[in-house]
Amino acid sequence: NIAKKSKQSIRKMNSLAKQVPENILHKTLLLEAEFDIFKGRYLQGLKKYQRSIHLAKKEGFLHDHALACERAGLAFYSHNATEEFHSMNATGISGHKYLSDAYSSYKEWGSHAKVKQLQDNHTFLTDIPTDS
Repeated sequence: NIAKKSKQSIRKMNSLAKQVPENILHKTLLLEAEFDIFKGRYLQGLKKYQRSIHLAKKEGFLHDHALACERAGLAFYSHNATEEFHSMNATGISGHKYLSDAYSSYKEWGSHAKVKQLQDNHTFLTDIPTDS
């Protein structure tokens, strides 16, 4: 069962995050956010995405920051009909913003293939030139 295995993985990550939070907590929060979205707990998931994004940036994990922004942006676009997502959008947070931040972080990290993939999949990013 995927839900059971996911919970087990999250428990293991939480245990590790207690030992070295600056290295792992942002990853744990990203996993929890994904699980919450999967279970339909959108507001909880969004809050965990936000914390993951903040911590990854704060601790200097540019690639994890990019991934968390991308996943949050995709969640926004996948579930934008829900009330939770509309209330978050009203606060200035949007899928567009998250994907733009992901794009910038992937670009800064030097992941040209990922930058191109984002541009190919999200037309609003095609106006932003790449270095490759």
